[in-house]
Amino acid sequence: MALTNNAAVDRPPLTPKFCQDLVVRNTPLPERFKNNPEQDLSELGVDDKEQAAQHKSNIQADLHANQYGIKQSDIKTGPGVSVHGCSVSVLGHAH
Repeated sequence: MALTNNAAVDRPPLTPKFCQDLVVRNTPLPERFKNNPEQDLSELGVDDKEQAAQHKSNIQADLHANQYGIKQSDIKTGPGVSVHGCSVSVLGHAH
């Protein structure tokens, strides 16, 4: 059987669970996640504009490493945003 180098085959499926895991693991304090999608990102260390900007950058880089793209401006993150809200923005805009 011949092996092919098809990047689309190797990338994980873009699912709500994948996006939630990606959002959480790219926060400053992922270990504080209580498995509650409504948990505010500020509880995971995304508590100011600088952390929100870093979170967007981390999410974009992680998606890129998984062969997806997204514009940082399409990622909803920061204090007052839930894990779910951020995950939905990623799921809706990653390509």
